[in-house]
Amino acid sequence: MEKYQLQEIEQSIKEHQKNIQFDGKFSFQLADDKENVIDGSLNTWLGEQLIIELPLDVLAFEVGGNYTAHFNTSDCIYVANVTILNKIKKEKVFFYVAKIASPIHRKQKRNYFRLEAQIPVQLKQTAQNKTVPVTSVDISAGGLKVTSNQVIEENIIVDVKFELHNKNFEIQGKILTSFEEVRQIPYVYRISFVNLTHEARDQLLSEVVAYQRELLAIERFAQMEAKRKEAENNKTAQKSSTTSSATSSKRTKTKTKRRW
Repeated sequence: MEKYQLQEIEQSIKEHQKNIQFDGKFSFQLADDKENVIDGSLNTWLGEQLIIELPLDVLAFEVGGNYTAHFNTSDCIYVANVTILNKIKKEKVFFYVAKIASPIHRKQKRNYFRLEAQIPVQLKQTAQNKTVPVTSVDISAGGLKVTSNQVIEENIIVDVKFELHNKNFEIQGKILTSFEEVRQIPYVYRISFVNLTHEARDQLLSEVVAYQRELLAIERFAQMEAKRKEAENNKTAQKSSTTSSATSSKRTKTKTKRRW
């Protein structure tokens, strides 16, 4: 995880804590690096220290582990890296003592439909004449989230190339500063599309929706095929059982006749 100056963290807490805690729709979540997001309660918030309450029957977070805290409010989401310092089991809950390890960062709620899809993406850094292969995690008309085995410089403009639904796209994007992701391989980056015309954005949105429909159609077909094969297997098993019973009955009758 990237190290931040204590002053940066304290300043972000001072700036955002009241807005977060006094929001009428405030809720809290904790997420791991695999994007498992668990609903919890923020029991106490004193400076950098948080006391988080989570049910026993959900994903367990390890002491010493680095995770992402989601502070959800009515108009946006605030996120920060946290480190678990201790956990205490009490009745049906765990109380986690955590320390905020990065500045709290404000994120706008998403305005675009986002599709989970793993597709190859090429990021070209014009200044360095370097191309980095990455894989998308999700994609929308506003940007995409990718994973990479290489460290990528943040806050730079790159050319983003990918194929979606048999159409090629080449769009400029900005590598956003990552506050909430755990910094380990595979590295996770968010890219915001820039200088995109309304026509190009509408076309991308159309292809994202079309691709989702295609994936859903494939999934439905696979489910129907699975049910059809299951029905055939059940029918075959039933027929085999009926034939076996009839044969057994016939043998019994033959033995009875022989006795007479």
